[in-house]
Amino acid sequence: MRCLLGVAFVVSVFALRGIAQNSDQLEKPSQSPDGKWEYRLLDLEDDQSDITPAIVKTDTDDVAVKLPIAEEKEIVWAPDSKRFAFNYRAGGRYITTTLYELRSGRWKVLRSPEEEASQTLQRAKAAQIREAKLPANTYQRRIWDTFRVIEWPDARTALLYAYSIRAVPVSEEDTSDIEAYCLFTLKFDGTGHWRIANAKKLSAEEREKIPSTMGE
Repeated sequence: MRCLLGVAFVVSVFALRGIAQNSDQLEKPSQSPDGKWEYRLLDLEDDQSDITPAIVKTDTDDVAVKLPIAEEKEIVWAPDSKRFAFNYRAGGRYITTTLYELRSGRWKVLRSPEEEASQTLQRAKAAQIREAKLPANTYQRRIWDTFRVIEWPDARTALLYAYSIRAVPVSEEDTSDIEAYCLFTLKFDGTGHWRIANAKKLSAEEREKIPSTMGE
């Protein structure tokens, strides 16, 4: 049996405008807002995988950058087409994202936001462990982890939705879920760097308005 210890934690109000992207959309080509680039699934002769996700120049098969291979995936473009986030399911209970930026005509991978976001999630879960009067080293069984960009409010701002759910033992027979939900506002400086600029609390009702994807 499970009960719920969790608290909703940190989100920006922009998330309430979230972009619905369901499983039917994930495999469709996604063109950049300026029309110059397109996300496609390609069958590349020099690749060992059957299908390779990639960004290509529109109306060509010229590969600009290969993307991580995953069965479930989605791309979220910045409005100026100079950045995008590639969200994908990296494990059975794990969704993550990779950030890209166009500089000097080439797509570059940026630093992952997952590590910094994870630190905030860990602190939130640790606080719940203390509130439940459980040992600090209580075993936490993974239920789900998500780190994905849901929207670009402007060309240099991305909203990263991140949450983590763990089951912890509260007795010999029962477990309880601890949960931390966050949405981080990432600000990009145009030189390949970003920083976490803001985070705000989200009620359970508001959190439900963020569209689910990839089995969440």
